[in-house]
Amino acid sequence: LDLVLVHWPGAAGLPPSSERHAGLRRETWAALERLSREGRARAIGVSNYGESHLRELLEYAEIRPTVNQIEIHPLHHPRDGVIAFCRAHGIQVQAYSSFGEGALLSERAAAAPATQTAARAVCTIAERLRNRGSGSSQASATPAAVLLAWARQHGYALIPKASSRERLAENFWAASGGLELGDEDMALLDGLTAQDGVGLPTTKFCWDSSAVA
Repeated sequence: LDLVLVHWPGAAGLPPSSERHAGLRRETWAALERLSREGRARAIGVSNYGESHLRELLEYAEIRPTVNQIEIHPLHHPRDGVIAFCRAHGIQVQAYSSFGEGALLSERAAAAPATQTAARAVCTIAERLRNRGSGSSQASATPAAVLLAWARQHGYALIPKASSRERLAENFWAASGGLELGDEDMALLDGLTAQDGVGLPTTKFCWDSSAVA
């Protein structure tokens, strides 16, 4: 296998505050290390680990995690927390839910006001690039491509879902450098999430592991 991940820092059936989580995480990581030493996994990593979970892991890991797979999009972008920690310790950040479970692809799909505002910004960038880029690669800019380009330009590995071959090709094109956002557009998307009290509230669409002891 190319990559094996610990999907969640907690164990099913236990309350989030249970002290047993830490011991089970350690046992699980030891099992992944065995897979790595036996040549059955080329790389091992974690998913949904917060900074506290990673600090604990690095205290006993003989093989460091290659990847931490976490939810990342313009409404959830913990640059100064877990992302900074991963980069400081050579752990590749892999983004999932790049489209906010589809809510960031159109204003119609967004329910909450903050999500509608973010979706409007993404769609506006895509439309502007299409209008400006007639005859160039920008003419193919879609909201999905904008979100993937934003994440790629931040250095995150990407694993977007696709509902068709056409969408798969579009995702690959954007994720592999087919679309490049300018500094102004990157700054606009970066500024959506609250920084120093300014911006929209952080929004997670998937799991939140912050309560797992």
